[in-house]
Amino acid sequence: MFKRLIFALLLAMLLWLAYEWVTFPDVAGLAKNNPSTTAFMELRRKELKREGKDPSIDNRWIAYGRISPHLRRAVLVAEDDQFYEHEGVDIKAMQDAIERDWKRRRITHGGSTITQQLAKNLYLSPSRNPIRKVREYFIARALEEHLT
Repeated sequence: MFKRLIFALLLAMLLWLAYEWVTFPDVAGLAKNNPSTTAFMELRRKELKREGKDPSIDNRWIAYGRISPHLRRAVLVAEDDQFYEHEGVDIKAMQDAIERDWKRRRITHGGSTITQQLAKNLYLSPSRNPIRKVREYFIARALEEHLT
């Protein structure tokens, strides 16, 4: 009985890993092409449709060089002051967030880097669950590997 349970759990985990492998986003294409949409944009479109509003979203890409260096620094300081020190994931910040959440008995902090936020916004959802956080981790590592 116990062996069957362990086998079933291992099988379920293998199936989940296979699903994740097959559905993992191809982040390498972002090096040459801007995404036409994001998970958050699609979520917002669905909300607008549900509310009976126009689901059009007007977005324009701006060249990085056209963004004020002061604004770039301000975003880094506010969102991820260790941006140049980690490789897409700040393990210490995540540990601190987990400890804070554990003490408060609710998920309020994520400890996400800018790269993790990009992963979430492009491919995932705003849900606050551990599975999404695991996916976010691996997508962030892939983003760091493929993009400058």
